[in-house]
Amino acid sequence: MSEENRTLKEDLQAKDADLKNVKEDLAAAQADFKLAEEKLRRAMKRMFGSNSEHIAIDGDIYEQLSFVLNEAELISDTEPVETETVEVKGHKRKRVKSGSVEDIIPADAPIEIKEHRPDDIICPECAVRWKK
Repeated sequence: MSEENRTLKEDLQAKDADLKNVKEDLAAAQADFKLAEEKLRRAMKRMFGSNSEHIAIDGDIYEQLSFVLNEAELISDTEPVETETVEVKGHKRKRVKSGSVEDIIPADAPIEIKEHRPDDIICPECAVRWKK
């Protein structure tokens, strides 16, 4: 019986050592995963930029902003804000020219039409004279 107990203890110690190695491997894999996750997050932020509407809920920023936002809501609920109506002098806008010919050239400018036609135009592909 004592021999059997000794072998069982040795087996248990071997299993404990294997379990310890597996736990160490798991911890290393989790650390590698967190590092890869952080690299991915940074790459995504660099690629797509920061988003002002996205706040990490578990971060310090959320706590600070929640305090500020809650404080602003409390102030706005308790203190009425007086408003004053102000009149602003009207103004006229200048017409912006689009750059088209009608906008640049005056309407009464003389118009002269010239057509430029070469006498013989022959197609370079099939050597046939072009027609109008």
